Amino acid sequence: MKPDDPAPEPPAVFMFADLDALANELRVIFRCQSGVEDDPVTALQTRYGAALVLIAKFIERSGIGADIAEHFARLASAILDLKDGREQAEFLKPKTVKYRAPLATDLWAVRAYAVCAVEWFKRSGLRLPEAYARVAQKRDLARAQDRGRRVGSLKSSLKTWRDAIRMGRADPVACRIWQQNNAHIEISKELRWSPQQVEVRGADILKTAAAEAQKLNR
Repeated sequence: MKPDDPAPEPPAVFMFADLDALANELRVIFRCQSGVEDDPVTALQTRYGAALVLIAKFIERSGIGADIAEHFARLASAILDLKDGREQAEFLKPKTVKYRAPLATDLWAVRAYAVCAVEWFKRSGLRLPEAYARVAQKRDLARAQDRGRRVGSLKSSLKTWRDAIRMGRADPVACRIWQQNNAHIEISKELRWSPQQVEVRGADILKTAAAEAQKLNR
């Protein structure tokens, strides 16, 4: 070894008990039931933050490197700060893009939440047209409709948004919200939620959609 070469890293040690504990803890984090009142995005941020903390501790115990564990701990802290509404960490701030069409992501996020509410109401026992009608009662969602061209009713817009998101033709953020929502629906099926619980979840997501729609500067 040359004099200027760095000292070799000690070998990492992976104990089966530690791996098994990490696996079980991650299963609990991502498979446990969220509270009916929880916002789905906030609930996921909490899960991701908790999982990253566990991974950081596992990395440190295994001797991979305290510095590497610190990176995971910083990411966990940044995600949990997002959940609590604190100032965003510098490495999570999006790059400012000139001439980007304004509100494209925010617009599609509102549409995605509205469509997710449709899915929960449908799951609660409503027929699809009835689910559209239930969500369309939130008039604030009309702010997410297209401007500059003729649009139909809010119910027809909901169908258009749902088709676009299901086919993967929407903004990536909307597609991720849709996928996460579908995962929550599958969990609710496994846990045998009652129609009342499912309806409450739909109502909560609809409130989120309406609140986000009110922020749209259109």
